[in-house]
Amino acid sequence: SKRGGFKNFQDFLKLTQEDSLNHVFWCLCINNYSWEFLESVLNKNRYFNSILKIDRWREEDIQSSLLKKNANTGYLIDYDKVLFDNGKTIVDGDTEDIEARYFRILWEEALGNPSVAQDIWLSSVFFMKEGLVKALIPQESSNSIMGLPDDFYFILATIVRHESLSIREILESTDLSEDIVRNAVKKCLETGYLIRTSQLKVRIAPLFQHAVYSTLKRMNFIYG
Repeated sequence: SKRGGFKNFQDFLKLTQEDSLNHVFWCLCINNYSWEFLESVLNKNRYFNSILKIDRWREEDIQSSLLKKNANTGYLIDYDKVLFDNGKTIVDGDTEDIEARYFRILWEEALGNPSVAQDIWLSSVFFMKEGLVKALIPQESSNSIMGLPDDFYFILATIVRHESLSIREILESTDLSEDIVRNAVKKCLETGYLIRTSQLKVRIAPLFQHAVYSTLKRMNFIYG
């Protein structure tokens, strides 16, 4: 979203309408916030014959997927007993309840996104000994990230709409000064709101997606 920045996307849309390419099946995958932004700017729906929205995964589906992946490692899971902190002695029958509570917290933090759930899962487990991993309570982020300068929210919203951006791309998209952008990115990396990708871009950290998205929606920076 910079001046002239839609040209490549518009060229792609025109390409999909070429009669010479009517034998080609086009399949485009876009995140929800980018999709809503493009729709408001370009009325993109007229270019696509079918639009499918992927539903969030159910809690039990995420639990089943992660447990299957863990089973392939051969490691047993020891869940943090704080998940069953009711003052009673834990017996064998309580293990399933502890596991269910763990995955309920994880599912809520991941907003039903299996990729994010996996990232949170990996950040909450560590090796105890051969054949055993400890699963701590998934760290719950705050429901908001209030109190930041306005420019920070503008930058975070820009990153959300593009999924990941480099410093140069943020500068082009926001038209803010370089010192403001670099300071905002630095602070958000320090607080954990952002993480760096292997391509030296930044994106919203999985653990803070819930807080960032809900805050930006309340402030009307993003829609969807």
